Amino acid sequence: MPPTVFYVYFWSVFLSCGAVLEQCRYEFNIQGMALNGFIFKKFSVRGPHVCDDRCDRELTCQSFNFVKETSTCELNNRTKEARPENFKPDPARFYIRRLNNRGRYLVLS
Repeated sequence: MPPTVFYVYFWSVFLSCGAVLEQCRYEFNIQGMALNGFIFKKFSVRGPHVCDDRCDRELTCQSFNFVKETSTCELNNRTKEARPENFKPDPARFYIRRLNNRGRYLVLS
């Protein structure tokens, strides 16, 4: 492979990987815990991945609890870091904090 082609290929792969990593979650669910008192929306779903998607679409959503037995999402407008006193053990739920695009706004010029 000629050096110029290699250089272009390397940078296109490098930039693509950076773009993909920007979209990835690095947060894990915390089993048996829930944030209480900050639920602003509650609904039934087929699986927890739907909660993640819905939370990502809601500007107000900062985290969510998932009720395992009833497959219910509880979207929160706070995180456990902001309100640690409200982060309580609950064996029926797990908690996830939203990471992607928190505090970012798209500016169109």
